[in-house]
Amino acid sequence: MGKTKNRVDALAVLTHHVRRNKERIIARLSKWVEWSPSGCLLWRGTIKRDGYGCVNFRMPPNKHIQIRVHILFWVLANNRNVRKGFELDHTCQTPTCVLPHHLNEVTEQVNKSMVHERRRLNGY
Repeated sequence: MGKTKNRVDALAVLTHHVRRNKERIIARLSKWVEWSPSGCLLWRGTIKRDGYGCVNFRMPPNKHIQIRVHILFWVLANNRNVRKGFELDHTCQTPTCVLPHHLNEVTEQVNKSMVHERRRLNGY
């Protein structure tokens, strides 16, 4: 519970920060993306072992958070946080894609079942 609560708290703080600094954040992030032939907008910055891009933010007062960059792009596009109990599913199946319309807000259970089904269909 603690890890989830900390994630939600950090995202709430980030959402507030994003609303106040949207243009500056977009300018910073746009240097790290490029279009793929498949139509995805790919993150070319730091990528974690799990395959997802991440970015560090310094938040007032002297608080640092690391967030998955696809979540940040979704928040920028939708002007709100991901709802409690929901996750973002990459419909394109590309973890480094940050294109908001390639991301669907789904429950954790739905997301896990879709991942399992995709793996089954792809022979994993």
